[in-house]
Amino acid sequence: MTVGLPQQRTCGTMSVHYRLLTTDLAYARNRQEIENRSLEYARRGIATARTGITVIPVIVHVVHNPSNPEQNISEAQIRSQIDALNRDFRRQNPDIASVPAAFQPLAADARIEFVLATTDPNGNPTNGITRTSTTATGFIDDDRVKSVATGGANLWPSDRYLNIWVCRLNGGLLGYAQFPGGPAATDGVVITHTGFGTTGTAAAPFNLGRTATHEIGHWLNLRHIWGDDGNGCNGSDFADDTPNQAGPNTGRPSFPHVTCNNGPNGDMFMNYMDYTDDAGMFMFTADQVTRMQAVLDHERASLGTTGAGLSMSGISSGGNSLYQLHKTGLIWKYTDTPCSGDSCPGWQKLDNNPATVAIAAGGNNLYQLHKTGLIWKYTDTPCSGDSCPGWQKLDNNPATAAIAADGSGNLYQLHKTGLIWKYTDTPCSGDSCPGWQKLDNNSATSKISSGTAFLL
Repeated sequence: MTVGLPQQRTCGTMSVHYRLLTTDLAYARNRQEIENRSLEYARRGIATARTGITVIPVIVHVVHNPSNPEQNISEAQIRSQIDALNRDFRRQNPDIASVPAAFQPLAADARIEFVLATTDPNGNPTNGITRTSTTATGFIDDDRVKSVATGGANLWPSDRYLNIWVCRLNGGLLGYAQFPGGPAATDGVVITHTGFGTTGTAAAPFNLGRTATHEIGHWLNLRHIWGDDGNGCNGSDFADDTPNQAGPNTGRPSFPHVTCNNGPNGDMFMNYMDYTDDAGMFMFTADQVTRMQAVLDHERASLGTTGAGLSMSGISSGGNSLYQLHKTGLIWKYTDTPCSGDSCPGWQKLDNNPATVAIAAGGNNLYQLHKTGLIWKYTDTPCSGDSCPGWQKLDNNPATAAIAADGSGNLYQLHKTGLIWKYTDTPCSGDSCPGWQKLDNNSATSKISSGTAFLL
């Protein structure tokens, strides 16, 4: 049976963070770079690349001891957690109405959704859940649950999936996460089985799925709201719209709760990154959303799709040619020279534009889509150094969410409203781009594809 249920929130993320800072020099460097960039996004108001909704595939690893069968939680409990995450990260949780009036203008939609993975790393169908039997009686924040060799379950590629391990955590620990910039082999989130989801073994006061919301906030670069300085009033979570506060709040405080001279409104204890009970936390702020979106632009750029099936990076093929798109916007064409050991010289640079978010190839044609809605066609002039002039503008519509090309080289685009258009070989003249024929107008359309040219 389940014993020793946690009664006060305890998170191990900062313990993991401090351990990695002292044992992994690359992590320390990465964290400095990530924080500097996040601050630049906030201070300069840099627009994030993903203007739509990012959908992140999740693999849940259930690690259970057969002596305690309740640890092998049900699929229904797992799906209840995914539903809770989607409510919380999209500002659709019913208790958002409980945010005090003073903080209501700051409550924000993170524009992130989660789905259980439907395809495993080898391309086989999956329900997004693995189950591993263990002899371990419980785990702590030392990452042993993340490897079969130490009694846990191996992760799936962390550049393609959000890995969540559900197991018994000892010592009253509810969960922990690894900040962006850490080792790929341990990237992900760990939640105790009694704090996961909203049904089954989920136990009050942590039975609304908010432990996963809190820990995934860390995984997306959010800090504890009080700045992890004890009660010193000198820490920072690097989000300017969260009030300074003296240490964590627990239970369900009453508004206002004033500390650190932050009256009249006091602590934002209803923020997901505080330590209150699940029923006491129900909002992210706009600045927290900016921090999450900044890492989706960079450290976690390979994860998920955004908008209506928009590819953030990938490969595409057309005719006899293979192309690759880097998350930095570089586009390359393969020149039939394979790798020799670790040396892979067989690629020709075609473009280097950080605004590029998708490519599509068909026939002998290559197209690219910018995050602003610009569509370009490659005109067979490769880059010379940093100059890449070989592109012809075909459209400039900010409503464009995805492109696809068929085997004959025809180009199609999908708008966020569901409109589908086919290119009619009339390029833009200045800002006028008349060369498109409407094929459909169905608001239910979320993706387009033609053959295998467009890879999601």
